[in-house]
Amino acid sequence: MRHTAYTFQIESQQKELSMKSQFRTRKCKITLLGLLFIFVCFNVHATIYYVSNSGNDDNTGTGRQTAWKTISKVNSMSFQPGDSILFEKGGIWRSTLYPIAEGTSENYIVFSNYGEGDNPRILASNVSSSWEPSGTANVWQSDDSFSNPHRPQGQYSNIWFESDDSDSTKWGVYQEYSTGFGSLKEEFDWCFNDNRVYVYSESDPDTRYHSIELSQRNNSIELNNQDYIEINGIDCHYGALSGIRDSYPTSERYGLIVRNCNIGYIGVKNDPAAFGIYTWRSNLLVEKNIIHDCGRRGISYFGTNVGGSVRVHNAIIQDNLFYNGWHTTSLDLIVMSGSDHSIDSVIFRRNIVEEDPDIPRNGGSVPHSNHMFIADQSGSGSGTVSNIFIYNNVFVYAPGSAIKTEYIVNLQIYNNTFYGFNTHVSNFQSLIQLKGSPEANTSTVIKNNILYHNGIFKENNNLMGIKINPEIRNDTEIDYNIYYTKDPTARFFTSYPPMTAYNISMWEDYRSEYGYDKNSPTPQLPGFVNAPNDFRLASGSGCISAGTPIDMVTNDILGNPRDPHNPSLGAYKYKDSNNIHNIKSSQVRNFMLIQNNSNPFNPEIVISYNLTESSDVTLRVYDVLCRLVNTLVNKKQSSGNHKISWNGRDSAGKQLANGIYVYRFHAGTFNQAMKMIFLK
Repeated sequence: MRHTAYTFQIESQQKELSMKSQFRTRKCKITLLGLLFIFVCFNVHATIYYVSNSGNDDNTGTGRQTAWKTISKVNSMSFQPGDSILFEKGGIWRSTLYPIAEGTSENYIVFSNYGEGDNPRILASNVSSSWEPSGTANVWQSDDSFSNPHRPQGQYSNIWFESDDSDSTKWGVYQEYSTGFGSLKEEFDWCFNDNRVYVYSESDPDTRYHSIELSQRNNSIELNNQDYIEINGIDCHYGALSGIRDSYPTSERYGLIVRNCNIGYIGVKNDPAAFGIYTWRSNLLVEKNIIHDCGRRGISYFGTNVGGSVRVHNAIIQDNLFYNGWHTTSLDLIVMSGSDHSIDSVIFRRNIVEEDPDIPRNGGSVPHSNHMFIADQSGSGSGTVSNIFIYNNVFVYAPGSAIKTEYIVNLQIYNNTFYGFNTHVSNFQSLIQLKGSPEANTSTVIKNNILYHNGIFKENNNLMGIKINPEIRNDTEIDYNIYYTKDPTARFFTSYPPMTAYNISMWEDYRSEYGYDKNSPTPQLPGFVNAPNDFRLASGSGCISAGTPIDMVTNDILGNPRDPHNPSLGAYKYKDSNNIHNIKSSQVRNFMLIQNNSNPFNPEIVISYNLTESSDVTLRVYDVLCRLVNTLVNKKQSSGNHKISWNGRDSAGKQLANGIYVYRFHAGTFNQAMKMIFLK
């Protein structure tokens, strides 16, 4: 699969890689874009616990040398607000994590990692100790007994083939077992019979694959109705239902942070229930994750039609990469039919959502997949979905509609870059599709977007730029956007039903009839640097300075400040060659702060940062009571790479105690903070 080239900081090195090689399932260590700064004063009594594959559950768990071993031990412990439970990097646990204690709004309980190497993995799968010939050519049977990974009486699941090349994990293809193995004909075919899994393989699976992962549990992490939980840097794969799952049915819950995780390979393709993250709670932050290969939804923010009336609010989903979706690739936010649940204030920003343009999407095992779906489907219920803000995102090759919404009160779509469809899709998909009614108080604003339409017009297979239903015509504001259709007969705007459609030759008729896009540039090629690999704006692009100021959109996807008077269209601001320092394939943001060595640290930690322009810089360290203990930098610095070390001492040179500290970086208008753990 091709992924948009995008530069990140990986450990202490800068590497420019294609997405395909960057976002590896088992070897991804990234600092992704910028982050929302949440400055938490940690509980001075917080305890750090360690879990290692080489540990022992009889240990205290409070040191690296006295680490616990199993998730069962972790599940048996009742932690206190502010506690951190750290899993050793490179470790694998085949169990489900069930927190039985909750934090507070000031002191989350944190599940994270320590040491060096790949993120720890919590897998909902088991593996066979070996594979043996079945007696049928090229068919191998598991040496161990398993529950059927494909469970039609419950939730469907699957098996996956991991190669030593960590970029190549393949979905298994389930075949029914009848009286023999005639249905197993191609690589990745599998079936189940008499407590054994059978796979088709032209050579011994023990040497052909790194592993064959057989789903045996519903979830990697089940939140167990606990509030104020953070999951940071733990990979979750191979669940029948979810990577991280919240309570069901819907109940009133608060506080979940998921960051720096790789979550994927969930369920089966187009399963009714297979989610990367399943939740319905207030104060949600999902950032800097890679979420992919989920059979139903990347993130399911889901108000069921049971569980009373629960209003949730304040969700931020930012700086994530989503790909390989099979129903909704990124966020699927729904209030169900008959529900009285409501959601208010959701921000979806600085994400990349993309798909392979060449995979057929014609139903069956490879169905359409919207990049995003947000809907109030409560109908006779009193539920609502309101105040949804979508900006500074990139949507590439949508295998359905890129953004599809229904009955949203105050939907705002700003400064996004839309780049085409998977051209195998059909059934009137759109880059932006809106449905609503005056009775539902539906209102939408669409400004400063780039809509690149690569579809070919066909009477019975029509792809569209923007599609609305006529009832919301007067409640929709569309302006300052740029459109392009590769096929001049393709429809960049449609009102339906009845069908009223416009192609580029009808631009002035459209503007006159609807009053939309009065200030938008004439339809034209957007002028990207190197699409579909680099969506920055090239010199001479008609998108440069063609937008209107938006109060909430002061920076671009990389954190570069936008022109406050004449911002450019799309997710990226324009920077001429004198300012970008020959940046290739989407450079890191203006100011980036990186931890260069392991965390926890001893005897010192090295902190690096990059300035793309001269700036006043401060870098300060705080203790768990939010008291300033040391100022590492406080001066104007030139552009370029800088680094500073800290040895765990205060400003007077006194050695500080073991524990959690926070360092805060400030340069220009940019702020960022990171937690570090000092162990002598």
